[in-house]
Amino acid sequence: MQPSSERPVVFLAFANAPDAHLKMLKTESREVYRALQLLEQEGNIAVHREESSEFDELYEDLLRHDQRIVIFHYAGHADGTMLELEGGAGGARGIARLLGQQTGLKLVFLNGCATKGHVTLLLKAGVPAVIATSVPIGDRKAQEFSVAFYAALSEGRSISQAFESASAYIDGKHDVDGGSGINFSRSFDWGDDEAEENDEAVLEWGLYTNSDAADVIEQWRLPDALAEWQVQLADSNGPVRDLDGNPALIDHQSRVRTIDGIHCSNCGTATTSPGEDASRCPVCGSDNVEAGPTRTSISDQGVPFVVTEDEARGHLLEYAGDDSSVLQLNRVFVPYWVFDLDARTTFDAERGINRDFAAVPPKLEWEPVKDEFNLATGLSLVPAGAVPVGRGPESREWYWELDNAEPVERIDTNTANVALDRPIQAGFEQVASDLRFEIEGEIADRVGGHDQRNISADTRYRSISAYTVLLPHWYASVQHPEGQAGLLVNGQTGAVRPLSLPGAIQLQKGNTSPMSKRTYENSERKAGTSLAASVFAGIGIGLMVGALLGLANPPLGEGQPTVAIFIGAVGAVLAALLGLNDRHFTTAKALRIGSFGLAVVIAAPIGIYVRDHQLLAPDLPGPLRSVGGQATAAVAASRRGGLHSTETTKLSCDNFADQRNYWEESDFESRDVIDSIRNLIDVDAAETTAEERKWIPLLDAVQDEIAGDDQKKLLFIAQDASCDSGNFEGNKLLPSDEICQASKGIDGQPGSNLVGSLPAADRARVDARIATDLTPAVRTMAVRLLGEFLCR
Repeated sequence: MQPSSERPVVFLAFANAPDAHLKMLKTESREVYRALQLLEQEGNIAVHREESSEFDELYEDLLRHDQRIVIFHYAGHADGTMLELEGGAGGARGIARLLGQQTGLKLVFLNGCATKGHVTLLLKAGVPAVIATSVPIGDRKAQEFSVAFYAALSEGRSISQAFESASAYIDGKHDVDGGSGINFSRSFDWGDDEAEENDEAVLEWGLYTNSDAADVIEQWRLPDALAEWQVQLADSNGPVRDLDGNPALIDHQSRVRTIDGIHCSNCGTATTSPGEDASRCPVCGSDNVEAGPTRTSISDQGVPFVVTEDEARGHLLEYAGDDSSVLQLNRVFVPYWVFDLDARTTFDAERGINRDFAAVPPKLEWEPVKDEFNLATGLSLVPAGAVPVGRGPESREWYWELDNAEPVERIDTNTANVALDRPIQAGFEQVASDLRFEIEGEIADRVGGHDQRNISADTRYRSISAYTVLLPHWYASVQHPEGQAGLLVNGQTGAVRPLSLPGAIQLQKGNTSPMSKRTYENSERKAGTSLAASVFAGIGIGLMVGALLGLANPPLGEGQPTVAIFIGAVGAVLAALLGLNDRHFTTAKALRIGSFGLAVVIAAPIGIYVRDHQLLAPDLPGPLRSVGGQATAAVAASRRGGLHSTETTKLSCDNFADQRNYWEESDFESRDVIDSIRNLIDVDAAETTAEERKWIPLLDAVQDEIAGDDQKKLLFIAQDASCDSGNFEGNKLLPSDEICQASKGIDGQPGSNLVGSLPAADRARVDARIATDLTPAVRTMAVRLLGEFLCR
């Protein structure tokens, strides 16, 4: 059961007078409480009953139950200017102001004589509904009417239904002259004194409300008052679990107030305080507005303005350009929902792994994946009012220091405030939708693999807190040569961004003419960036461009660098001028750009040094061997510069080695090895090298002339001999053209007798490998095919 300190309160205040004692007042107190007792026992409401109310005690009790009082009932002597309390009377104006501060209040019931004079004060103070009398009423009839009213209200009738039920009860019991004189009214226009003097029906009780609060008396029900405070946020799995915080502070539906405001038909903004000029919209400047009561909720906190009006004008002109002018500048507080929540996600999926890179299409092996993780939103801001303000920042400078927030009572909100009319459910749905994108990305990262399928996820939200905050904005209409634009200035940081307003151009920073640096006498901040940062940016960019163009010069002795040097110098000057044009940079941007330029200047020669000295791919430890132990001209040429120190290709060495572990498995057949190598060679492609093409004749010969596992074993020997691996490591076979021509066989193919012409050490290495890996029947043929392969 909800603690009594967190339930909505029905406040019953009774006051008797010794010299004019009301005999039925104590009975009314007892019977009204009895009508409400069941709801209190069930934990739906709390009843505060004071049978001898004094003004000081009344004031203290209102403070103690602040924001939780939903009904205030008074019974005792009264007139149109005061309520009789024990120890002295309470003035109608002061009591109305106190009750108007109870933002959860739905009804004030003044069950005394001729309390009609209180109605206007109470309704203007924001009380949605008032029951009052216009004439003296009998003690017993007053007691019977209030008991009948609360009995119906406790059974779930609305305020208007309970009022009509109690009226019918009194009519039935006391109808002497054809009518009880009870009236139901929904506006201030209930009649006037002249009508009453002209023998119109004299009112005893009347139900009064503003027209815009009609839904309160028609829809609000006392048994549901607690449920209105306990907002049931929902995700895809139902109600959100473990909702933190006091529901009364989260649900602003119970804190609705009706105050003066305007509604703009042009941009749709509703502001709760029109300020000095109620004829124009403070956001878009349109005069197509309607003034009148505006229903709004009360925000919890507010962030004070830091940027002054002069500073805001400076930021606007810096953004829009020197040839622009500010037509309108208004200070407006905009409400935001602030959410902080954690999301715990568990998921099941299947990860596809491709273990055969040569297979077309890929052959995926699927394995199950199950995991769980937590994500938190941090403090997430969602607009809570009807105003053209985007959710996300459009620059790094657009942020809010929420730690500086203060209670709304301390914030100067005399200027226009956007109505807080977006419910918490809508704000939570937006935050949860944003978080779902992060969750989906996290799941994809955790599943991994080459493909994913059958992904099912369950996300549960917890540790949720939510409150509202007023954030300061400067709204401006700016006249630009291209047309009128709407701009928004962050009231705390001074950052500027464009607004999407009807009929306005979309002004973006950078499409305007340059402007001179501006200073303002009343401003403590400077527009633009510092000279030192601009100079640094110019130097950095200039050095970067100059270094890159200078490095494009041909080597000395191979060409004239005059043109490249000239282009580099001009580029450096232009880049320096760009850096000095501080309209394009904040100080932070200038420092970042300058640092980047200097880093390029330092990194460029480092990269050249690494490339020319083979630091990422050093020479192999032994000399590259050819026939006779001498490196050929082709090998020497391949070692000049670049990150690769050998002339071998990706196919013949790197990629071959990557697949070798799979191909050597006993269940990987020779024909699969041959097919895989063929798939790696695009014979028709122009970029295919001769080193790659020479594998095609070897594959054809092996497939036609050799059978079984000897096929792939011979291919492995050829790969080791040409790629400096296996037992040929450090001594790969690279015969010269002369040796290949001298070792022709009877078929005339160069290299057919190559093995016999090799130095003794190399010949022994080939013979040992062939004798170990191949069957005797194919050894002679293998020697011929290997020699022809190496000589192609």
